[in-house]
Amino acid sequence: MFGFRLEGHLHVALRGDASSLYEEMIASSLTTYVSTTTGDAGLCIQVRCRVDTELVELLAGIREHPEVLSIQVHHYQAITHNVYAPTLQTEDEYALDETDIQLVETLERDGRAPVRVLAEALGLPESSVRHRMTRLIEGEIIRVVAVPRREFGRAHTLALGLGIRHSGGSRTGLDALRRLGVEFMASTTGDFGIIATAVFSTVREANDFVEVLRREPWVTSLSTWLHLQILKEDYSVAAYRHARQRIDTLERSSDDAVTGTA
Repeated sequence: MFGFRLEGHLHVALRGDASSLYEEMIASSLTTYVSTTTGDAGLCIQVRCRVDTELVELLAGIREHPEVLSIQVHHYQAITHNVYAPTLQTEDEYALDETDIQLVETLERDGRAPVRVLAEALGLPESSVRHRMTRLIEGEIIRVVAVPRREFGRAHTLALGLGIRHSGGSRTGLDALRRLGVEFMASTTGDFGIIATAVFSTVREANDFVEVLRREPWVTSLSTWLHLQILKEDYSVAAYRHARQRIDTLERSSDDAVTGTA
């Protein structure tokens, strides 16, 4: 609904000290999720772009790091469930004006802000803000949800990443994963047909889950990785929009300088 038409998952295989890459990915407005992992890839990155060239430039920047051995790119066809970013994907166009977007950005900073505070921030009457809130909620552009707290990196919380290759279409697998209670799942193009994340309190629970999943008739092969440390998890639209505005301003300045020189 905000124009992000390209979302995906990157598996980056690393060697040596990749701390500079970590910092770059955390700072990027194109990344929504960054974590260190076990398995073949040392870094898991979720990206969100509006145009293909943004992804191309991001991948080129990652490849410039000497610690990077390879990158696997998985495009999300559809994110069907994400408990920490409970939004819907849609093919329908929905007109958002600048005030709508500012309202969303204000709520991203404080989701519990009362209408009075929102009205002051936007310079609007409270009645106008209530009207916009109602319209955005009814259009499911914003949703009122409870976001559970999690504390990865502690012994009692394990986040298991799943790369699933399957037979047939993805619907059967997605329905099964929903019943099994995963926190994130998406149908993808690339090496995996489905990428998912499941959270457990103990290694025994994780093992039992994997054993159940391997017995599913639609699963042809299963790759797993453990998220060791979440470096970034931010699905807000403000960071992207402000970064894009800075880039556009710099590009216009550069174009004006070239034109003036000519």
